[in-house]
Amino acid sequence: MLLQSPSFGSQNLIVAVDSLLSFAGAATSFPMASMYACLLIVALCVAGSANAAITGKPITAADIPATPSAAACKTKLDAAAAAFTAGGNSISAVKQIPGADTSNYIYCMDIKTPNDAATIEVHIEPQFVGVPFSQLLANPAYPQLKGFVTAVYQAAEGMTANGAYGLATYPWDLTAISNATPTQQKTSLIERLSSATATYACGCGIVTAPVSSNRRMLA
Repeated sequence: MLLQSPSFGSQNLIVAVDSLLSFAGAATSFPMASMYACLLIVALCVAGSANAAITGKPITAADIPATPSAAACKTKLDAAAAAFTAGGNSISAVKQIPGADTSNYIYCMDIKTPNDAATIEVHIEPQFVGVPFSQLLANPAYPQLKGFVTAVYQAAEGMTANGAYGLATYPWDLTAISNATPTQQKTSLIERLSSATATYACGCGIVTAPVSSNRRMLA
């Protein structure tokens, strides 16, 4: 499996700070200002990791956020699901929405384990489509893709029925996709499409917020 969650966690923060304090206490010559600087660096790094969280979870239809953007996304995903069914449960029947741009599009990806051979099947960026994850996620030109795929897979793990929904949040800026530390994060609504032989997760964005925001995007 190529993907692992990069979350840091409060327990790791406690261990890191405790270790640093022990080191500072043992080294009596360690300047107080330097100790505080180190503690600040640890806190900032953890805060940045937490604020740029990569998270995903399954939800019920009743839990879909009651917002216009979520309602519009659900309409697009339900249309994709209808096309999938009408096309004989083939992902090739799912097409990008008309008038799509970098802030308004759908995507679909394989859900399989291991996922080395999985691919993105539908996306507004054609260079992402059809490339095995073993190659795509290792491409240094697209550092944001690993977080994106990880979040979708985290949600998809609990989406066990065809038509099930999920939410995924990940750092994302498609206009600067080569930036490893984007300043914004996106939450997508996801719907599972599945047949007897294959499973896919299709999604679209419903919320974009600054990475530095303390707003909880997966309430």
